[in-house]
Amino acid sequence: MEMRVSAVNCYMMRYSLRKRTVCFILAIMVLTLLTPADVLAGKRDGYIIRGVGRTLFSTVEIPKAMIQDSSQIMFPLGLVTGVIKGTFKTVAGTLMGVGDIAYGALPYAKYMIFLV
Repeated sequence: MEMRVSAVNCYMMRYSLRKRTVCFILAIMVLTLLTPADVLAGKRDGYIIRGVGRTLFSTVEIPKAMIQDSSQIMFPLGLVTGVIKGTFKTVAGTLMGVGDIAYGALPYAKYMIFLV
């Protein structure tokens, strides 16, 4: 039995790898965003992890708001209001993420003297 590698097989392998990668990234996003901070690790470490997740994934708020508003409001206005709402949500998510990181890193600030 001879194993032949054709263009179709190579495409299917790449598709399978791409599909697994997308599923893995989505699972990480869901677990990071939906898990309470005190469950992930120690209470303070959980805030750092949640803050990183909020900061990284707050960028998807603009397209999400555009899609939601364009389905509810007529064509040009839905996109404009989606951009405005998404921008506010992105800025708020980023600031909350930075606040979570700072709050979680507070106990470790006393060790900064050893790094200087």
